[in-house]
Amino acid sequence: MRLHSGSEAGIWGAQRRVFPQELADQIIDEVRVDRGTLKSCALTARAWLPRARYHLHRTVTLYHQNCRIHPSQVDKVYKLLSLPVVSEYTQELLLEGKTDYGLLHPDEANTVDYGDLFWRALARFTHVQTLRLTRLFWVSHKLENKNRLCEAFPSVTDLDVYMSDFADAQEFLSFLTAFPLLIRLKVERVFWAKSAQEWYATSGSDPSSYRRLPPNKTPGSALRHLQVQHCDVLIMKDIANRLVALPESLIETLHLSPPDGDDFEALPLYFGAIGTNLKHLTLALEFSVKENTLRRAIASLEADTRLESLTFLANYELGRKFIKAALMFWPCVKAVLTAIRTEHIHTIRFECHPEDLEDSIAHEVDELLGHSRFKTLTTVAFAFAAVNGYSLEELVEMAGAAFLSTFALGYLAISAF
Repeated sequence: MRLHSGSEAGIWGAQRRVFPQELADQIIDEVRVDRGTLKSCALTARAWLPRARYHLHRTVTLYHQNCRIHPSQVDKVYKLLSLPVVSEYTQELLLEGKTDYGLLHPDEANTVDYGDLFWRALARFTHVQTLRLTRLFWVSHKLENKNRLCEAFPSVTDLDVYMSDFADAQEFLSFLTAFPLLIRLKVERVFWAKSAQEWYATSGSDPSSYRRLPPNKTPGSALRHLQVQHCDVLIMKDIANRLVALPESLIETLHLSPPDGDDFEALPLYFGAIGTNLKHLTLALEFSVKENTLRRAIASLEADTRLESLTFLANYELGRKFIKAALMFWPCVKAVLTAIRTEHIHTIRFECHPEDLEDSIAHEVDELLGHSRFKTLTTVAFAFAAVNGYSLEELVEMAGAAFLSTFALGYLAISAF
């Protein structure tokens, strides 16, 4: 009996020793979006726990209003503060303002100050490198809290600011100085007035909360990737003008999505500010963009530009309900490809819908890409959205039929999302 038990232990012990941890980690990686399964993995074996925690606690969201923990999160935050291992695995922090303060717990919200709890929780994430800010409403914060927030994330290299407002461009820049290591910046639907004085006069906010641009600090000096989406023309120009003021721009990747009704008016400003460093350009072609004005904007690129990749987004979901999107998309694509210098371009990517391939101008773009001007081209990639009803094989066939020359050269790469 003891012999049988010992032999069995020896067999299973040997199996445990030879089972590669890398394979277990890969299995856990495959179920990373299923939190229930990840929790089961964490309880399966001690060796599985770190990888499961890596995915379980990779992203943490804190809901707040004016730097106080939202009542709906109080219990979760107390648990967070009691478990130090949670924040150790966190790589991305989402800081989101809640607008329903007092709706879930009206009495508690009005009588309990969770401000201290917010700052205690925030102190656990000073190491994060990725920070996402949603509905920050910067102007509604006290100056003391603005300064504390600006000191809370010294390690951030990737910043996403969405649906947030600032008094003016200078206050936005003062906010950016909090991130001296910032490499990637995404600004989407951010708002400010023409001047701080105008803002405070119309919003009723406290003018003493205004945060001035600190002296001897240069926001964006380490920036390499910039994405500006759906901000109004004034803001897009303000950001571009700030780039011009940098002693030296390091930006290599630029992604622009203009507001409705704008034909990339600020594009020449960005080209002038970034200069010959620009390697990768993404343009979201809204249904209001006109090919002639876009061609003029592209012509402002530096003569010795070394652009290596181009991405075109058919980014007008609302417009698709009223127009045939391809009628705007491909003429604009052709306008850009005709005007731009191509000596170093190796990749062109289209993010569009399958039905966009039906337009005849798509064939003209295909012929253009076969021209000797694009002799360095190696990849023409299609990433299709709204692919319900299409198999990957059908998408490959549709793209190959629309881009015969490119397909014959072996350049086509097809994916769907």
